Amino acid sequence: MLSSKTILKNYFVFRELIKRSANLKIVVLLKQTPDTEAKISFTNESKSIDKSSIKYIVNPYDEFAIEQALQMKESSPGGGGEVVVVSFGTDDIKEKILKALAMGADRGVQISQDGLEDLDSLGTAKVLVSAINKEKPDLVLCGRQGIDEDNMHVGVMVAELLEWPHVNVVTKMTANGESITAQREVEGGMVESYEVQLPAVFGAHKSLNNPRYASLPGI
Repeated sequence: MLSSKTILKNYFVFRELIKRSANLKIVVLLKQTPDTEAKISFTNESKSIDKSSIKYIVNPYDEFAIEQALQMKESSPGGGGEVVVVSFGTDDIKEKILKALAMGADRGVQISQDGLEDLDSLGTAKVLVSAINKEKPDLVLCGRQGIDEDNMHVGVMVAELLEWPHVNVVTKMTANGESITAQREVEGGMVESYEVQLPAVFGAHKSLNNPRYASLPGI
């Protein structure tokens, strides 16, 4: 038979798990990428892309990350917690942050890219990690990759710099108190399943969910 002291200890542990689950703080990394229908042109020197003529959108994979964060918040006890969108970019990225807010995110953080436009993936990851450390989230969500350079670097680098576990190409997520069960697709149609302790970083695949439409009342 369990002693009253053991029962009381287990009760407080259980209550703390419920409290953390009800107040899950999620950071979503948002990147803007060229519209898939954008016409690409070059500068007069033909050495670089003329970005002034390109229409930018929220990286499609990041929309799946935003939706997953919103679903996790809504499914938590009492709908508690917070979804914070963090973006590293020029001022025109504010429009993309507003879309995330219209979808239901609670806050948006823009890190100015002025003077840092030529940072590589590692430099970008270091900038994002600085913001993540200030926010102190329970988990970080991002798209599996950006559709512009398709290098799949930043999410993994962010996790490594934070020294957090990371799962990419995630197709299903289930919250279990202080851990997440994540499934991911691998070659050959196989599915891997991981039990990951929080805090952690997850990269969303397009089969994870169906992103909702943004609405002005959501801001």
